Amino acid sequence: MECISCFARQIVSAADSATSDPALREEMVRRGLKLLSDISFDQPPPVLAMYIHRMIRELTGNPDPYLSAKRDFNELTLSMLPKLRQTVRASADPFDTAMRIAIAGNIIDFGVGSHESIEINSTLEDTLGAALGIDDSAAMRADISNADSILYLADNTGEIAFDRLFIEEALPLEKVTVVVKGGAVLNDATRDDAEAVGLTKLVNVIDNGIDLPGNYLDMSPREFRDTFNSASVVISKGQGNYETLSEYSHPSIYFLLKVKCNSVADHLACSLMDTVVKKGA
Repeated sequence: MECISCFARQIVSAADSATSDPALREEMVRRGLKLLSDISFDQPPPVLAMYIHRMIRELTGNPDPYLSAKRDFNELTLSMLPKLRQTVRASADPFDTAMRIAIAGNIIDFGVGSHESIEINSTLEDTLGAALGIDDSAAMRADISNADSILYLADNTGEIAFDRLFIEEALPLEKVTVVVKGGAVLNDATRDDAEAVGLTKLVNVIDNGIDLPGNYLDMSPREFRDTFNSASVVISKGQGNYETLSEYSHPSIYFLLKVKCNSVADHLACSLMDTVVKKGA
């Protein structure tokens, strides 16, 4: 039931971002709350978020209410890369450092809080210095070293620049395919964002064919499902991807995320704001 209050907050936040018309904002909130009252909660939370944000975009005619903030975060994190790259290359364990930086970027999530309150620098410091809440990174490294193909499921804008650093510094580029979202939803990364941070010049980038803040294979195009199932290793970033994929079976899938809500914390048996690298089923 905690998800209900989170969705209500998302509706209000998206209404504020999508239009300055008070009457239209009120209508969006009313329709959003009505949608929440009618929708089935048997589906993963990102599926519900997809329906809510489709309604908001359709009602306002604004195809991407968060576009300006998304661009701001891409520019900010890109400006941080030179210093962070130095940090990675000077560290005793560049793979671990680059991985932690990529996970720290998962704090840039408009689905769990106001984007004005996101603290990137303090999250980086905490993530680089603290023990992992779940640490299956040794198994991930071993699987990566033996992989023929690596499917990297990106999550959010801003964060995707830190993903680029991890991919560039720690993964075999020729084996990596990055997956972005098929349409704008919240601040999830699309192909435009992958291009903005230079990922399309480094690795193959595809989209998942749907405007859903996760990767829900029950709704995904067959081509994407086949790509997912055939990958040697899947690196899945963020809570939305965890919520939609944690029940799917893959021989080598790893979930990399910051734990940002109590429901996910309970499911993982972790604490809020833990840094997690967990091998899936």
